[in-house]
Amino acid sequence: MNTSREVNTLKISTETSTLEADNLGLNVLTAWCVVFSVEAALIIFGNLYALVFLIRGRFDLVRYFAVSLAFTEIINGFVAIVIVLGLLRPDGLNCNLDYQELHLTLQTLCDVFSSCFLAAISLDMYYRTFWPLTHKLTRVRCYMTTNIIVWIISMAVTMSFAFALGGFYQLIIADIAVWFVEIINLAIICTTYILIWLQPRCRRNSPVWRLEKRNFELSKAFSLCAIIYLAIWLPVEIVEGISHFTWTFPCNAVFFMAFLKIVCSIVSPVIYFKKLSRFYKACRCTLIRHEEKSIIPPDSLAVITLKSATHLITAL
Repeated sequence: MNTSREVNTLKISTETSTLEADNLGLNVLTAWCVVFSVEAALIIFGNLYALVFLIRGRFDLVRYFAVSLAFTEIINGFVAIVIVLGLLRPDGLNCNLDYQELHLTLQTLCDVFSSCFLAAISLDMYYRTFWPLTHKLTRVRCYMTTNIIVWIISMAVTMSFAFALGGFYQLIIADIAVWFVEIINLAIICTTYILIWLQPRCRRNSPVWRLEKRNFELSKAFSLCAIIYLAIWLPVEIVEGISHFTWTFPCNAVFFMAFLKIVCSIVSPVIYFKKLSRFYKACRCTLIRHEEKSIIPPDSLAVITLKSATHLITAL
């Protein structure tokens, strides 16, 4: 009799602890869904603003790389939505994102594309800093060709990773290819911006001083984008790379690393708004003045002509 009571008590306590654990898991799940949903909304709308800002602003040829970067960051916002959809599934409490092929493929695509376009922007900043006049004469098709090459290389690396996830060959081969491209991009970004900041700029008597000053302001803003992006993204990438071989992280750590990787995509729109606003306003004022010059003179000339003709007829 006592044994049956003890068994019933044990069952009740087990059910109570299981219910508490389920409630705790549900609370954590809800919190992460809200976090990733807000993050996705901020990234998508922020980078849509960045697209409009770059297209309407006076950014010369670098806009081709910056627009591609903003488009990539919008895709990264959809990565957060994919995570939310994964959490809303019945088995959403299984937080091991390493087995979600869609999430991993999109995340790799965004990582590779972002690092490649950050490297392309840094090379453009180096080009316009050291050869400003030659940069002004560069044709658009050169930038379009470079943009297409970057897209092809990044897509090839991403597809190799997707095929590895599909089981066509070992995943470590695709990881090495991704890391190789990212290391090259990191080397390009660090080298170019160090050389740009070491370049002397005390040449006010130079005929291209205004152009050099403008180029340096652009370089300063884009270098700040790259530094903040890499400061958040690189440690997470290193930890995730090591975790492929040795470590296993709990749920919250996995979600937190995914959150940090995705939140990098909001860095560029904020810096554009803070550091490059005058380029957008200058373009807007130029457009307004152009409209006034093109619309007002014909009307005023027509009125003056009619008045003068009336005065001539009256005088006669």
